[in-house]
Amino acid sequence: MVGIPHDESVRAWLDAVDTGELRKRISDETGVATNNISTQLTHNRLAPELAYAASRLAGVSLASGFVVTGLVTPMEGLWPARAREDALLEASDEVLLEVAQDRLSMLQRLVRRRKAAAELEAQLSEFLG
Repeated sequence: MVGIPHDESVRAWLDAVDTGELRKRISDETGVATNNISTQLTHNRLAPELAYAASRLAGVSLASGFVVTGLVTPMEGLWPARAREDALLEASDEVLLEVAQDRLSMLQRLVRRRKAAAELEAQLSEFLG
C-alpha cells in the first residue's frame, strides 16, 4: 500500500470525496479561482485553507485534507491505523476495479509528466552542450 502523502494523493483524495462540483464550491467559498485550484492539484498541492474548505464542504474529517497534503501524519489526523486496508477489504469488486482504474490513470499522468520532464532536460542539455 502506498503511503500518504504520495505523488497523486491530493488529487486522488479530492476526487474521492467530491460528490459533484466540489472545486467550484471551494472556489466560491474561498475566492480562489478554479484554475488556480486545478494548478495546485496538478502539482499535488493544496493550500491549507483550501484543504480545510474541501474537507468541510465534502463532509469528511476536517483533518483529512491536511493528511493528504502532508501537513499532518495520518496518526496526527486521527486516521485509524488500518482504515484504508479495511475499506479495500470490504469493497465490492466493482469498487475495487474503479480504484484500480483511477490508480492506473494517476500513474499514467505521472509517467507522462516524468517523460516530458526528461525530454525537456535532454533538449536543454543538448542545447547547452
